Amino acid sequence: MDNDAWTDLPLSLIESEDYKALNAEQRSNFAARLRHCAEVAAKGGCAAKTEGAGLLDAIDDIELDAMSIMGGFSDVEATVSPYRVHSSWTFECDRQAMAGCVVADAASFLATARIGVDASHDDARNWLRTWAEVLRLTLNRFGTASSFTEAVAHLVVADALVCSYLVFAATARLNSGIR
Repeated sequence: MDNDAWTDLPLSLIESEDYKALNAEQRSNFAARLRHCAEVAAKGGCAAKTEGAGLLDAIDDIELDAMSIMGGFSDVEATVSPYRVHSSWTFECDRQAMAGCVVADAASFLATARIGVDASHDDARNWLRTWAEVLRLTLNRFGTASSFTEAVAHLVVADALVCSYLVFAATARLNSGIR
């Protein structure tokens, strides 16, 4: 998936009753939120290449994006919040199959996603590189999901990855070794 060109939602999601129940503004904002996730992954990949000073500025910029992605509670008539996907859409899923849909690299990353307040500058860059790649992989798989369950599983994982970024960003602020 090219982060700049990705715009299509999987047919398995578009044909679902949950998606059909959304109004036009919700559908548009939902697609925009996913494009924003792809943009954030690209920013993370670029930030991972930051040498010397400037990494904390890049982390700060991405943190603002991540917060805006997760903050979909402002207008329920205009947005599809992550909570709505997690709480309502998963109700229609085959919960037994959801974990099997998760990209193996994403499952592994989420199991070990923390980074300490004493992490080195290079550790932070490596974390960012891995995080960005795992988010890209998850969004790629979402875009090709063959079932509603698979699509929703990837949405939940993408949200978990964005949330893991917020923990990383907060930890980075406490670390004098990241500049």
